Amino acid sequence: MRCWNCRRPSGYREQVLKAIGGLAIALANDGKLEEAQQELDTLQKKGASSGDCDLVAAEILSLQKNYDQALALYIKVFNEVENPQLLSHAYLSAANAALNQDDMEKAVRILKQGCQNLPEGQAVLQKEMLADLMMQQAASDKENAEEYYAEAQQLLEELVDSGYDTIATRLNLATVLQALDQYSEAEKVLKDLQEQYPSDYRFDMQMAYLLIDQLRTSG
Repeated sequence: MRCWNCRRPSGYREQVLKAIGGLAIALANDGKLEEAQQELDTLQKKGASSGDCDLVAAEILSLQKNYDQALALYIKVFNEVENPQLLSHAYLSAANAALNQDDMEKAVRILKQGCQNLPEGQAVLQKEMLADLMMQQAASDKENAEEYYAEAQQLLEELVDSGYDTIATRLNLATVLQALDQYSEAEKVLKDLQEQYPSDYRFDMQMAYLLIDQLRTSG
């Protein structure tokens, strides 16, 4: 006779597979690579999708500092996984793996692909990270700094306009606007922050730097 009381709740299998994958990554992070591989084998035996298995395998390889192999699997995952949250994680992890290889250009390409392919609400961290890389490149490549800052400005303004911004987003936007000599726009961003968070001293400091910079350039 069928036992109706024994039925698993909806989503139970997915939760179990997610827990096994998380355990595999945690074990790898703790240096227990043999145990991590055993959990990955369990994940595969339980019929997890190839995308889920490849993502966990890529995470383990990345923690082992096998970045070439990890990147190859992450790129494979981009075409295997449809879940936006998993895809978002894969793009971020792949970009970090590229940065660990000191390959900023590859990291930028990966993040741009993520921004293009992910739904708006799932691409927030990719845009934040990409804007940060653009600012780093602007600081190190003075000849093309304006181009990099302009790209960072576009990304940060998209986040602000969509409502997915943080205090750090707007502080970075003010920094970028100042670098592009858009002083009034930078001042407006900082004044809005001062009004919203009057006890946070960071905005006063950045406003002071902004005014000093403005006086220096106008004088």
